[in-house]
Amino acid sequence: MKLKALIGMVLFCLSGVVFSAGGYFPPERMQCRLNDGNLTCENFNRQYLREATYGIDLPSGRDFVFLFSSGTAYHSEQNEWAIYYTYKEPISGKRIRIKTINTNISPDLVRGSWQGNNDFYVCHAGYMSCSMNPI
Repeated sequence: MKLKALIGMVLFCLSGVVFSAGGYFPPERMQCRLNDGNLTCENFNRQYLREATYGIDLPSGRDFVFLFSSGTAYHSEQNEWAIYYTYKEPISGKRIRIKTINTNISPDLVRGSWQGNNDFYVCHAGYMSCSMNPI
């Protein structure tokens, strides 16, 4: 009985954090590693996002934890979106970015804390306030 309750609570928490009301929240932190010049990060949904950092100076083969810093969204005249999430390594201050893989994914301007105008938005309110609307 206790095991069922524990499993149910874990599943409820995970579903609320990642997909709340149809939106997707970027991760609070990511674990990344640089191998042979390629940055590989974990702890995010690759169905929506991918790494977008090139030429970062990190020791090769070591794991680093990056914390959410901000979100930026660009809107084009063709009604396409590009959303970038920036993460910062707390000790060195180095930054990495992940970005959306599809131009139909838009920032959640209704429920999120995105601020801006018709083609440029920023979100500094924290990862739980910078959600996006998946396809």
